[in-house]
Amino acid sequence: MTNWRNNSSGLNFGGSLTYDLTIDSGVLFGNIGNINIGGATAALRLLSCTLNGDTTFSTTNGINLGSNDVVNMEVDSCDFSTVTGIKTAHTVDISNSAIAGAQITVRNTKLGAATEVSNQTNYTKTGFVAAEKLDQTAGNHKCWMKYGTLSTDSTIFNTASPSMRMTPNNASNKLESAPQFQGMKKGVDSGATVSISVNIRKSAIGDGAAYNGNQPRLIQKANPALGQNSDVVLDTATVGTGTWEQLTATSSTASGDDGAWEFVVDCDGTAGWVNVDDWA
Repeated sequence: MTNWRNNSSGLNFGGSLTYDLTIDSGVLFGNIGNINIGGATAALRLLSCTLNGDTTFSTTNGINLGSNDVVNMEVDSCDFSTVTGIKTAHTVDISNSAIAGAQITVRNTKLGAATEVSNQTNYTKTGFVAAEKLDQTAGNHKCWMKYGTLSTDSTIFNTASPSMRMTPNNASNKLESAPQFQGMKKGVDSGATVSISVNIRKSAIGDGAAYNGNQPRLIQKANPALGQNSDVVLDTATVGTGTWEQLTATSSTASGDDGAWEFVVDCDGTAGWVNVDDWA
């Protein structure tokens, strides 16, 4: 299907629940907003779709989350904002104008607008836009979360490129190194512990900006099935900016079942970033 030059949304998902829907090879351009999601939406997939503004009718948003709803969607092998012929870029490719528990997975998709994702602080703590092979470029990965952004960093690393760069946006709340349930995991038997280590580095002024948050921490996430009802701080960084440091610890003892402990690094702040590398 092709939807163009509508004086509102090209596609509007609002009101009742939308679920288990795939839009394959759709073309949307020159609508006031190409896709608006104003209701609960689950398992919505855009596959090989092309979204743009146009030279006569500009388009503010490629996708806009316009209500306080839970949204789960995949954007696969799509092309947003490639300028060609009458087609122009969106102002924003993925916008979030309301508090939303959205989990959007973007794979092998080009986000070509000057602003790829906006209003990320409107996401809930468990919300995200996670991009793998962003801009259809191998090794380019990025995740926008409420309290900051995760991205690959091929310039600063510990032993081999790349590392993960954590860029927080909040001095009071922690950015974690993975969305909920997607941290580093290690299987553990009931009655046993596991060892964990990770290397971290806080950015220095010579990198472009000095990290100004609290010391990064190695965290074991809660897992009540293994007898742990709350997160555990296993280790805290101590060195200054610009220096790699290994955080290392032994987990708490699993009890009640076999399973897997999950680990993340967390940080906060409003300037600079933290690089994370070489989990073991």
